[in-house]
Formats: sequence, C-alpha cells, structure tokens
Amino acid sequence: MPLTTGEAVGWAIEARNDSPIYNSSPFCSTPRSHAAWKRELLLTRFPNQDLPEALWGDNFLRLTEAASGLTISFSALEALRAWALLDHPPPAHLSGATPDPRDYTFTTDYPGSTTASCSPRPHFARASFYTTTADDLAEGSAKLRAPLCKCIGGRQVLAPLSEKLSGASPPPSPDQVLFSPSCPTPPWTPTTAPFSIESVLAANSPPTFNASVPLWLQNLDPHSLSCLNVHVASGPGYWVAYLRCFVRVNGVMARVLDTRYIYNPAPGGPRRVLRQRTWREGAWALYAGAEGEKYVNFGDEVNQARVAAKRLHVKREVVEEMILPTARIGIAAPAPPMQPVWKRSLGCLAVACSGGVTVACADLEGDVVAVDAVSGEERWRRKLGEGAHGTAVSIRGGRVAVGDSSGMVHIWEAETGVGTTVLEVKGSGSKGFKQEVEHVAWGAGGDVLAAAAGKAVLKVVLSGLSEERRVFANTVYSVCFDTTGEELAVGRYGGVDWWDQEKAPLKIGAAAVLSIAISPNDAQIAVGCLDKRVRIFSRVGAGNLVAARDWVGFDGPVSQVKWSRSGKYLAMLGGGGDGGLLVVPGQFSKGQGGVLCSAPPQDSDSAGRKFEEITWVQDAQREELLVAVGGGGSRAYVFDVDKHDEAVPRRCSPVTSTQLEGARGALWSDRGDALVVCGGGNLESYRI
Repeated sequence: MPLTTGEAVGWAIEARNDSPIYNSSPFCSTPRSHAAWKRELLLTRFPNQDLPEALWGDNFLRLTEAASGLTISFSALEALRAWALLDHPPPAHLSGATPDPRDYTFTTDYPGSTTASCSPRPHFARASFYTTTADDLAEGSAKLRAPLCKCIGGRQVLAPLSEKLSGASPPPSPDQVLFSPSCPTPPWTPTTAPFSIESVLAANSPPTFNASVPLWLQNLDPHSLSCLNVHVASGPGYWVAYLRCFVRVNGVMARVLDTRYIYNPAPGGPRRVLRQRTWREGAWALYAGAEGEKYVNFGDEVNQARVAAKRLHVKREVVEEMILPTARIGIAAPAPPMQPVWKRSLGCLAVACSGGVTVACADLEGDVVAVDAVSGEERWRRKLGEGAHGTAVSIRGGRVAVGDSSGMVHIWEAETGVGTTVLEVKGSGSKGFKQEVEHVAWGAGGDVLAAAAGKAVLKVVLSGLSEERRVFANTVYSVCFDTTGEELAVGRYGGVDWWDQEKAPLKIGAAAVLSIAISPNDAQIAVGCLDKRVRIFSRVGAGNLVAARDWVGFDGPVSQVKWSRSGKYLAMLGGGGDGGLLVVPGQFSKGQGGVLCSAPPQDSDSAGRKFEEITWVQDAQREELLVAVGGGGSRAYVFDVDKHDEAVPRRCSPVTSTQLEGARGALWSDRGDALVVCGGGNLESYRI
C-alpha cells in the first residue's frame, strides 16, 4: 500500500490512510480479520464481544525525529488494547435497556505511542494484557460434556467454511513481528506551558502537508456512533497532530477524548514536544441543544466530533512535555558478559540463599551442600536418606529446610549444619499420595515451617515441636505464609485454602493455583493460575480479601508471581515467547498497563519458552531490577523495569545478560548484590 509522506524540520512523517477495512466475517481467519484480532485481544472470553464494524487495522501515522530516532505513532491495535485496559462503563441506552457489561462505544484514552524504534507493521502479536473484573467462567471439577449432536464420528465441516479456512493465510510468526529491541524513551512530565494548536497554525506559514487517518468507525445509528481518527499538519519548522475519540449515544450523551501534540521550537528554546490530553463529556442536551431531537445531524463524524468538542464540558485535562534527547536513541552496545565471582562444580536440583549462606541440593548421591554466598567456599555438607535426593529447599531465620524425594523434610542450622531434625510430611497411614516433597516454606522468623507433597501438607512449629498435618482434596501446587509468618495459604485446584479453616477459601474457578505471592503489607494476594491468568485478591479495609480483578493475556500457565521488596511491582511469568513476563504496578490504577519484558527470539528453548525463573533484587535501593533465567539459550537477563518505552504495552529490554550453562534457577543473596545461579553442573555467583 502506498504511504503518504511529509516533512517538518528534522522530522519524517508517514501516514497510511487507504488500507482496506478488515474482514468482519466470522468465517475468515486471516491475520487481517476481526476473528484474528479478537483472538489477540482475548475478546472470545465472553459472548457478544465485537470490534468496530469498520476497522482499518493497517492504517497508521508515524512521526520520527531524524536526530534522535524518537518515534511518535498511532495505530488501531494499540488503541484497542488501551480500550480494554480502560474498561470504561458503557452508557445507558435511550430505551432504558441495560447495556452489556462491555463498553460498546470503544471509549479509549490511548494517547499514541512513544518509542525509539518501529517495526514494519505498527503492531505485533501476543502482547495484549489487561485486567478484567474477576469472573469465574467455570467451577467445580473438570468434566467432559455430552456431544452436541448425535452424529457418529462427528459432522463434516461445512463446505463454505472449509474453503475459507483452507485458503486462509497463516498468521505471522510471533518471532517475526513481536520482538523489537526497545529503548527507554524520555518521560512525559506535566507542564504549565500554554498549549494552543490554533495559535501555532496562525503564527506560522500554512501547512505544506496534511493527512487524516481513520482507525475505526462504529456506526450503530439510529442508536449510537463512535470513531477514532488521527490528523497531522506540518510546515517549515513545526508540526501539529491530534487523535480524537468521539462517542455519541443518541438522546443520551456525547463524549470526546482528545490527545493533541505540538512541535514548534522557538529560537534558542528547548527542543520539546507538548502534549495535551482532554476528556469532554456531557448529556444530550448539552450536545444537541435544549430542544434538540434525539438524533441531530451535524454532518459527517469528523464535523460531529468538532461540534461536540466545542460544546461539551471538560472533565479532565493535562498538559505534558517531553524534552527531546540530544543524542540518537539506539540499542545500547551489548554489555560485556557478566563474569562469575565464583564458580563451583556442583549440579543442583534446588537452591536457596539467605544470611550470606547458599544451600544447594546436589543431584548426585543426595548431598546437601552449604557454601558461603560471598566467597563460594564450602561450609558444610550433609547426606540425605539412602536413595533420596533433595527436591525443595528454603532458608529463613538461620535454619534451612530440605524436602526430599522420599517425602521427608530435613532441618539444619544454616551456618553450621548441626541440629538435624527429620520430619515426615504425610505421617503414618498416608498411602496412595505422591511421595516427593515439592514445596517448603518458612514463616517469618524461621520458627514455623510448611511442606507439601502431593495432596498432603505438614505445618510444624519448631519452638514447641508441634506438628499438624492435613490432606487436601486436590494436589497442592503452592504454599505461602503471610508476612506475620503465622497464617498459611495453600494453593490447589479451584482456589486457595487457609490453614485456619474458619477463614473462607479464595476461589478462582475451575483451574489449578500454580503460584501464590502475598504482598509485603498483606493487603493483596496474587495467584498464578493454570488457565493463563493472574487473579489479584485485595483486602477491603481491615476485613476479608475479595477477588478484585484478573490479569489476562498470557499465552500459557502462570507458573510464578513475585512481589518486589516493598510491593511496588508485581512480576508475573506465564507461558512462552515474549508474552511470558509482565510487570505491573503494585497499586492498581484503572487504565494503567504493565511492562512487557522481552528477550531475543533465538534465546528460546524447543517449546518457545524464554524464561523459567524470575527473582527480584533484594537491595531496597535497587528494587526495580528483575532477573530472568532460562530458555534454550540458558541466559540470565537483568531488566530495569523503570526503563521502558511508551508503547501499549510498554516494553523493556535487558540492560545486560550473560550466557550460562543449562541454567535452572536464580536468586539474589540478601547480602550485597550477588546473583546466585544453578544449572549445567555448576553453582555460580555473579555481581550485577
């Protein structure tokens, strides 16, 4: 498709406004179809979810400064992602009928994207993450449903559908369109600078380039209309642009969301771009007039939006500026590979680190080895029972607990390795359960321990040597203490149970809980689920936890959820590819998305997984550092999650990485900035 191009001093402008409307047939599955985008946006989760009827998915506007490489761009897919993140309540119908819970007006506060690079297509696959109201689509045990028809051997696919599917072009490979190394872009900061596009146009020579780019139109007249369009005009030394989302529900209300840009540097002034974001809204009488009919024709949708912008009241307005960089933004030169501070030949099945001691479960002869986290020197070595090997390890309060393959838990003093205590997880008489201890966890202070094997969980208080065992109805996938170290959460199929049986369980529907993380202030619990979502439970005041929202968009089970040291961030690891590692703010704000941490596609394993283990830095001054380890490349990546671009979602590339040998897991020492990694027959420590 041809591009329309223009120039302003130092800027290249590209606009595409003639792409065909995407195919809305439910029988079409080509990449340029509603069906493909509904899958990308997860609009197949609930009934009656559609896209705007006229969707120009390949239209875009892109402005790039030559000196810095900074790009401001607008596209339909990112705007729809922002619509899903905002999840604005739908306006009432004039008839009085209750609308569907989804926002049929496609109200979006998308301001455009600010990046340092752009791919040939202005969107990429498997990167739509947003929150939804917590809703269990199914409950109870999984069961096979009865056949939908009485045909023997199934019914043949209808011929027209079969032909369309057979001729459909496959969607682009995620590795071809998803990963684009991202660089952090300058921030948008509030400013009191005056903002007026009209004044800029009046003070300069007439524009030499104009372009209007439609992104979507949803015309449901005589009921409602909504549209999204972006416009640009440029002349010698300046350019202006604005993105406008217009909504009209006949006889009810009207709404205009504008994002407007000005680049008009004054001689000797700062090189900056100004951005104004406004939300205007009002009742129908304000838009159409006190005596206005239920339907008023103000011309085409562009002119209708112009009238609405003049008449409606401003609900929200902010003016921001971005100071343009003086040097070109580019992918930083690869950092030198990290060199290990120390390295021991020690194959590990599990590892834990605390108090300057690293304890590893060796994969040979069932040894448990403790080494100094700073020097790597061996402190002590212990043997498990005959034929057993370590499967899980945890350190807290000067004690180390190791679960083994025979269903036992061994406890030693972390510094010296003395004081052996051996406990059986299942207790006498438990038969038919999986023997291997898969999870061990300490309560705060290191006096209370929990261990899980199969469906059985042991909780022991060491100071009084009191033991309590419970057998759950389903396999236990995770155990986690709250910050007091007294209350124990147990993750299993269907939800989270509390050890205190008087407390109501946290239900998640028909899915297994693979991981649990309790925020440092005990106000939130994050639950990673087998069905590709993360449920956040929030405490209401000082009362009970309630299901607040689900994060969706992962392309596989969410195996790990981890809060940063103070709870400022929550990292969620699910599935493979670049859709696997998402970091979101600890304090949720409606419409605010997450940061997608990406790695090059060649660093995947045979199943497409990039990461197998994640861990936050334990230094309170460097809380934004996240380490991800694993994948076919066996690399350790260090992400600074505060350094990202302003796309939707925001993207973050590693600030450094290093090659490892068969890395299995990683964790931070709580003394200094040492990163301990196990795998490939070695136990290694790196300084970040």
